[in-house]
Amino acid sequence: MAPPAAPPGVTVVLVAFNEEERILPRVENLLAANYPADQLEVLVVTDGSTDGTRADVDAWASAGPLPIRVFTQANSGKHVALNHGIREARGDYTLIVDSDDRCPSNAVDGFVRAWDAIPPAERQA
Repeated sequence: MAPPAAPPGVTVVLVAFNEEERILPRVENLLAANYPADQLEVLVVTDGSTDGTRADVDAWASAGPLPIRVFTQANSGKHVALNHGIREARGDYTLIVDSDDRCPSNAVDGFVRAWDAIPPAERQA
């Protein structure tokens, strides 16, 4: 009998603009996801932040247990930052989370299960 297939890779994209005060709790919240760590990537795009957002995430990423990739762009608006993050995503699926969102620990798994429950012919990617 073949071993069960690995769950799909998921990239969580988080856009931040001057979120120094609340970015680390969001990253910690995402890292607490009940999803295999080797299939989860957190990607942060700072949209021209002028505070310590980038430095805080960089420090956390260098010490954290999950891959966190950080990109900085000139302030161009959330829509441009999201597109940047989506282009950089490596996962099979991409989740978008705002910097003020808190996710339950089963959110990533729930998203994957919900998407997989849609018949492929009915999906619009």
